[in-house]
Amino acid sequence: MWQNLTPPQYRELKKFLTNKPYKQALVDKVAEKKLCPYKFSLAFKTDERLEKYLQVSAYSLAKALGHVAIHVPNEGKMHVIAGRKAKEKGVEAGVPDLLILDLNLAIELKTGYNTPSEVQYAYLKKLRKIGWAAYWADSLDEVESIIKHIKKK
Repeated sequence: MWQNLTPPQYRELKKFLTNKPYKQALVDKVAEKKLCPYKFSLAFKTDERLEKYLQVSAYSLAKALGHVAIHVPNEGKMHVIAGRKAKEKGVEAGVPDLLILDLNLAIELKTGYNTPSEVQYAYLKKLRKIGWAAYWADSLDEVESIIKHIKKK
């Protein structure tokens, strides 16, 4: 948990993040809500890994709010054979990271200046066609506001 960081480690982390306001906001939000079940490693410096933390935190937030949520583990590059086996099992490219089943809500998560790929946009559009609310978000605050907005409907 975040309490495992020593003061020098936390200062070093904040120093690293000072030029990256979006990363700082993510780290502060996760620390404030104590949503991330993993110990934060100072080696954790790439957007890909920050996106993983956003995914874990968004999933934890949805569960904490009492929703039925799942994370679809279809990210990353796979070896050709592993990719073929995953496809046979039903893994599809572009499926949003977080599905909140009781709200019919799908959220694709991105960090920093990243945006969804064309395949991901197409999948969001496909979900909207069948009646799901489908969005993409780049912060935990945005995920929280999307959930509240859909819940009011």
